[in-house]
Amino acid sequence: MLTHAKIKQFRSLQQKKFRLLHKQYFIQGEKIVHEALKTGNQPDYIIANEQLLKKHPEWETYKGIEIASEKQLAKISSQKNPADVIAVMPYYEPELNVDWLKTILSIGLDCIQDPGNLGTIIRIADWFGISDVLCSVDTVDVTNPKVVQASMGSLFRVRVHYVDLALQVQKIRASTDNYTVYGTYMDGDSIYDKKLKNKGLLLMGNEGRGISQALEPLCDEKISVPGYPREGTAPDSLNISVSAGIFCSEFRR
Repeated sequence: MLTHAKIKQFRSLQQKKFRLLHKQYFIQGEKIVHEALKTGNQPDYIIANEQLLKKHPEWETYKGIEIASEKQLAKISSQKNPADVIAVMPYYEPELNVDWLKTILSIGLDCIQDPGNLGTIIRIADWFGISDVLCSVDTVDVTNPKVVQASMGSLFRVRVHYVDLALQVQKIRASTDNYTVYGTYMDGDSIYDKKLKNKGLLLMGNEGRGISQALEPLCDEKISVPGYPREGTAPDSLNISVSAGIFCSEFRR
């Protein structure tokens, strides 16, 4: 039975401190819930209206099934127009495998603050087959409801790690000489003119400040997406998630 106490507990997961306390977060919407279950993730609770539960009898195999009214779902949801299903998921920090990172292309994110950007970059990583994203500890929390929503289920296929980026790069370089850090800069060399490797770290910085000065010495290559201004006018920058898509496309090409 969906009690007032449970509603209060689930709603509290909108706040980071309670997500950390309970080691839980929630996902919203039939598509994202389906993606979570398809990838083998086990929810602690599935909260849905009666009509949707009848549509998905397979959900009955999971524990913690709660029937909820639209009003109850609205109390839990972080969305203006609440979904008809919310699942509460356990959060486990994924294991970081340095030996694996040496062999692949991964993405490093330095102090990304916008949850929509982080979620979209996770989705882009998933599309281009990038399995690991390394975030600085001051990057927005991956279990933030807006991050989860923007990832559109890719969060369940991409491992997101919170690390000291400088220390992590140093650890990798201590065990291999063949590791390239590509730093993204407004004044970097055009991505279209570079001979890119299929492994290393694509490092992207804060939306306003870019890559921090502490990480700049770690960048072996400075790359950029060149603009093609019309009549000498152009925006002063490109959205970081848009840039991530272009960079990843070029690396895979």
